[in-house]
Amino acid sequence: MKEQLLKNLRREKMGIVIYVILMTLILWFSGSVVYGNSAITFPIEGWMYGCQWLDFFLPLILSLPFSVPFYYQRKNGFVRYVETRNLGPVYVKAYLLSGVLGGFIITFLSYFLSLCFCVLVSYPIINPMNVHADYIFEYPLGNLQAYHPLVFGAAWCLWKGLWGGFFVGFSIGVAELVEHVFLVALIPFFYVCFENLVTAVLGLSRFSVVSVYVLDRMSYQVVQPYDILIGFCSFLIWAGGILLALKIRKKMMYE
Repeated sequence: MKEQLLKNLRREKMGIVIYVILMTLILWFSGSVVYGNSAITFPIEGWMYGCQWLDFFLPLILSLPFSVPFYYQRKNGFVRYVETRNLGPVYVKAYLLSGVLGGFIITFLSYFLSLCFCVLVSYPIINPMNVHADYIFEYPLGNLQAYHPLVFGAAWCLWKGLWGGFFVGFSIGVAELVEHVFLVALIPFFYVCFENLVTAVLGLSRFSVVSVYVLDRMSYQVVQPYDILIGFCSFLIWAGGILLALKIRKKMMYE
């Protein structure tokens, strides 16, 4: 499987590089716009607010380059062909793992590089109007956010990178089990939207998957550190349940 994994990563590297460059530029531009049109207190804030619109679409953006090609490989019989050569399970597992790694790399590098450009380039040049506000210190690791944004950002981007990998893994699992390409691309995104809506209606937004991977989305008076763990476990349970339901449905259709 190691050989197949490396082969997949070599095949995907150009797409990963293009994705990283495009997302980095978009996030950098978005953060720079915030610096120029907002009153902020600390350098990380422009980047943080500039990322939020892309954070919402992250499951969709990451699903497309990995799950859709796998869907067509399965649809045109390529996966079945490698199964006849006793490579099927190895190929699928290697594709899943390379996709998860690719999602992690894209997310981590795009967000961290854009943070570096925002803090080291845009913030000193634009020099936005500063206002005094100390709310950021009430969030977890608030001192790091305020005074060491690159150190905090590296850790946070690693966490967000893990979520990027989870979204890709979820989407590839869906691609293995459904028969419509639009469902492959949209189910992870629709899940995040629906879960965000339901938790908001129930007053449980602190457990929403969006609140878990979007920096300082909820008020520090609402979100506690253990809420992140609960939100993470909730995603694993519900995503696993969706994949299990799709697998049962597929099995019933072909019996």
